[in-house]
Amino acid sequence: LSPNKTWEGFIGGGIFTVIVGWYLSRFLAKFAWMTCPTSTFAFFPHELACEKENIFHEATTYFPSQAFELFPRALIRLLGPSRVVEICSVDRDASNLTACISGASNMKHHHWEMALSIVPIQLHSIL
Repeated sequence: LSPNKTWEGFIGGGIFTVIVGWYLSRFLAKFAWMTCPTSTFAFFPHELACEKENIFHEATTYFPSQAFELFPRALIRLLGPSRVVEICSVDRDASNLTACISGASNMKHHHWEMALSIVPIQLHSIL
């Protein structure tokens, strides 16, 4: 037995658990049996109907722009324009911000923005 295999399996299993937990929690949040509380046990259960808590509804959250300062611009651009938007100041005026236009000489990079559409229970599943 190699001791490295044990550590590799432990780390790989941990990463795989976080990934599966993220996607599985979003999938299971669609079903009433996973979101509606019940205090009764029945051998042949009836259909559950309830109003879902906010934690099970899809929401938009914004990734903090300061986190992008930790990574090189080329790496951030690899995430794709559908997820990350580069925000520029127009004519070096920080109060006039807009999405950057390629080749525009009057625009200067200000910060990055990324909006994620998540079900809040996803954050709880990986923490």
